[in-house]
Amino acid sequence: DMNVSGIGFTPDARMITFLWTPSGGKRGLYGIPVDGGSHRLLAALEDADVLGYSFAPDGATAYLLASPEPDETREAQVRAGFTARIYEEEHRFNRLF
Repeated sequence: DMNVSGIGFTPDARMITFLWTPSGGKRGLYGIPVDGGSHRLLAALEDADVLGYSFAPDGATAYLLASPEPDETREAQVRAGFTARIYEEEHRFNRLF
């Protein structure tokens, strides 16, 4: 039982790629060889979920769109009781790897 998204192929069409979140883990880029075998992790980030991906034409590089970096200062404020959200001032941008 896997709930995957972002299904695609590597540029050489030798692997089916997808995004998946294992239980208790972060969402990463996985692949299954088209000639058989089990899925394997191709790329993941320690502090964020992978939101999207694309491969360079030669297939040697995977570009990952990731969620914003955790804001430790804001998390400390929330733990201290400051939970107000200020419209258009707390926007955090996604990252590209």
